[in-house]
Amino acid sequence: MKGKQKKTLLGASVVALCVSIAIGTAVGCAPQPTQTASTGGDKPAAEAAASEAATDADNYDGGNLDKWAEQFPLQYNSYHQSPVKADGKHHGHYDLKAKLFAPVVRDGSALITTNEDGTTDTNGDGMYQISGFEYDESIGKWVIDESELGQVKAQTFKMGCYSCKSGTFDQVLEQRSPSIFTQEVDQEFMDSMNGQIWACNICHGDMPGTKPTSTFTYFNTVGRDGLDEFSDNEKACGQCHNSLDYRHAITDDEVFQKFSAYKYGTDVDSLIKAVNEDDITTLDEEIGVKLVCFDHDEIEFAHTSPMAELGVDCVTCHMPQSTEGGTTYTNHHASGSPLENEDSLNKCLECHKSQGINSTDEMVKMVRAKQADATATYEAAKAKLDAAHDALAKATAAGKSDAELEQVRADYQTADGYLQHIRGGNNGAGTKVVHNVPQFYDLAAKASNLADGIVSALA
Repeated sequence: MKGKQKKTLLGASVVALCVSIAIGTAVGCAPQPTQTASTGGDKPAAEAAASEAATDADNYDGGNLDKWAEQFPLQYNSYHQSPVKADGKHHGHYDLKAKLFAPVVRDGSALITTNEDGTTDTNGDGMYQISGFEYDESIGKWVIDESELGQVKAQTFKMGCYSCKSGTFDQVLEQRSPSIFTQEVDQEFMDSMNGQIWACNICHGDMPGTKPTSTFTYFNTVGRDGLDEFSDNEKACGQCHNSLDYRHAITDDEVFQKFSAYKYGTDVDSLIKAVNEDDITTLDEEIGVKLVCFDHDEIEFAHTSPMAELGVDCVTCHMPQSTEGGTTYTNHHASGSPLENEDSLNKCLECHKSQGINSTDEMVKMVRAKQADATATYEAAKAKLDAAHDALAKATAAGKSDAELEQVRADYQTADGYLQHIRGGNNGAGTKVVHNVPQFYDLAAKASNLADGIVSALA
């Protein structure tokens, strides 16, 4: 995504400001309830959390994140951690404030950062360049000067981008209709958001401390026919971590209601079939192929795994039980890597010790080795698909008929969809292998075979 900026506010400033708010609200808070409802903890603790949440019902103001920070400081402060991913940049739920309320400049899917002197950073060690928005502490809102509004509109961010990032979006959707999915961000919309990005209510509904599940209208509508297949924890995480790249096609309520991404199932072949039927595709003109576009389809990929069959879901590994100051709570640093969380790794060892893995260090080494092998496997398959693309581009340029190319084009679309599925959005090529090891290698092999078949057919 591209857009020139006149005014910038460094992401670090936003981080520093919001962390200071988090620290301030944590001081002097009452002892926190043990929050185990989301991971199946003991009933008395879960009831205590729900009871304490209910006592503040009179002061509840619609899920304001700052209010919930006062009530649940341990969860809130763990949410505020900001992981540095493989590309050396901060990518996490907390960083959504900087990315969405002060949109980063994008080029395709890559973040552009700037050095202190304003030049483009090519080494990945600069800061996010963000435009126009500043946080007004006196009113507790993100605001933008009127002169900057045109620059924000120049971004390719649409209101629909917020549909899996903020529970407040649902309120605006009800007031302004589904046409907002494809409309540019305006000041009224930003005021309505009121800083509530990845707030507690997106998983916990109307009251903090309650069992998490999916609350977003977007996910619940587009995923309507397959939602019963997922657990509540999967639904909560899957609201954003899914394949449903339908937002750009939603123009009104009639269109919104006709889409159903899971109507044939949640496996990748069913997803491709549904996407084709709903025509949620992007045309690669060079080869004449309508490519499916999966967002970051992690819920669907993980749900079909051996771990899922054992009852292990996203929350099990990414939101373990942690203890601080004698209080046990659900760690909300969900965007962090379990490989960097001792509590997560110890949870993994409950099963993996039977495989001869006896320490958290050994657990990390095992996963890193699998990721390295998976990366090599993915890149080999992708190289074959690139060769198939070249062959198909030459055949298309040479004037081969659509009838002659129909099957190889269909095979290319499928192979490309398989590789998208096992990668899971813009993640590292093999990092998601642990979510579903057998399917990763199965789909990589199938994609390779399809690519080989295309090259052979066009030779």
